[in-house]
Amino acid sequence: MSLLLRRSVLLGKIEDNYGTDASPGTADAILCAAPTVTPAGDLLTRDFVRSSISPYPHVIGAKTVEVTFDTEIKGSGTNSSTSTSDIIPEIGVLLRACGMSETVTWGSTSGTPTTYSDLTASYQPVSTNFESATIYVYFDGVLHKIVGCRGSAVFTLDAGAFPRISWTFRGFYQDVVDESMVTGVYDDTKPPIVESISLVLGSYSPKVQSVSIDLANTIAEIRDVNASEAMREIAITARDTNGRINPEMDLVANYDFFGIWKDATEKAMSCTIGSSGGNRVIFSCPSIQESSLAYGDREGIRVLDIPIKLASESGDDELVIKFI
Repeated sequence: MSLLLRRSVLLGKIEDNYGTDASPGTADAILCAAPTVTPAGDLLTRDFVRSSISPYPHVIGAKTVEVTFDTEIKGSGTNSSTSTSDIIPEIGVLLRACGMSETVTWGSTSGTPTTYSDLTASYQPVSTNFESATIYVYFDGVLHKIVGCRGSAVFTLDAGAFPRISWTFRGFYQDVVDESMVTGVYDDTKPPIVESISLVLGSYSPKVQSVSIDLANTIAEIRDVNASEAMREIAITARDTNGRINPEMDLVANYDFFGIWKDATEKAMSCTIGSSGGNRVIFSCPSIQESSLAYGDREGIRVLDIPIKLASESGDDELVIKFI
């Protein structure tokens, strides 16, 4: 029997206790592309001398699993409901497992609401109390269960395309089993297109073809002789949130790219993808700085390739993502 690549289902659920299987079900399905599961383990060799020069068999020591896949950036499609949880996007679980908090608020209703308007689900980085997720990946009859998952993400906004996220998670290895395929229950909201997103640098509106933001979390393997498989935790120990933009070059009088880079001037960057209630996504970066500048060519137009750094004076707000 051949296993078909396209018959794959990914489920994800936040764990109540770190490393304990949260048992995600079909309602926890996350629509994704190109899921991969890659086990990694220490190759323990026994490099001893004897009369033969043949090697001894090796043993696999401490083991982890890496899971990668892509998703769309979209809302739940709902911003007026009797339940605040309706605004939470399908990828909310993944954002939380990447070291981001989830806060749900509503706007114009006070007291004990019966309906909600202007519902907002906000995500921003944390530095303590990191959450983790259990991820199940079904490959046409084969099931990988990965617990204790934490990871990082790269957000890509290309003009005229669907916005997307590339995810990388690491978790504990579990034995692979045969398991019948499940039918995931997905949010059928279509993602907004990257157009008319009102991207601004401070008060300046650049002409940009692509924007990317990388959480750049450092994912560490915390080993412990008392832990099963010698692995106690997959931990987020640092982040270096950065990105890249490629605006058209402009006159210095309009925007002094080189002077701003020279002075390490901080400015805010923000954009809004989508216009429909329940399917608007706002990216807010209160302080970005250019790392370097390089000229480029886009269809005969002079552009700049600019790596950016996202910083925060107060901490834990260098990137805020709101679903409205």
